[in-house]
Amino acid sequence: MLKKILVFLKYTLLIIAIAALGVGIAWTNHQAASDKCRHMLIDIVNTDSVAFVTKASIINMINSSELNPEGKIISQINTDKIEQILNASEYIERSECVIQENNNILIRVTQLIPILRVFDGDESYYLNKDGKRMNASSRFHTEVPIVSGNFSNHTDALMIQPIAEYVQKDNVLQDLVTMYSVKDSNNIIIVPCIYGHVINFGNNKG
Repeated sequence: MLKKILVFLKYTLLIIAIAALGVGIAWTNHQAASDKCRHMLIDIVNTDSVAFVTKASIINMINSSELNPEGKIISQINTDKIEQILNASEYIERSECVIQENNNILIRVTQLIPILRVFDGDESYYLNKDGKRMNASSRFHTEVPIVSGNFSNHTDALMIQPIAEYVQKDNVLQDLVTMYSVKDSNNIIIVPCIYGHVINFGNNKG
């Protein structure tokens, strides 16, 4: 008889535990469905040398797209869309939008990291390592190698990237080289600071 009672109690407690778990999950889901974003936090990770991007400009981009998450239900916030809008900016290299446990939204942004400044006819712009273009502005300036030429596509200027990277790693060469001039893919010209001298490097192969 005692054995039957113990078995009965065992299964009763198991049923109660399963029911409690179900209630807990339902309550958690209900809370998650109604929780709202408290704050939008913005972190710009690389502002040491130059600032192309500000917190105010990021907020403005998000507000203009009607994607400001503050006060919105967490489950209805489209973090992918926020990243897509920010990554479309010429000033931003990449962005990450994360929902934190405290119901804040953290937006972490890396501003564009220029590796070249290009003078292409009447245009002047910066390029990052992936060929993303940012128009040059008198408001911003950063010290990067200069390349001039007439390019059918702005990414063509990246042909000098291997040469420029090699020069940048050598302190002597870095002080000597002032700019690069590209006539065509087989005529990459290095312009040193020595007046009246140029070096036709040829192409960047081999």
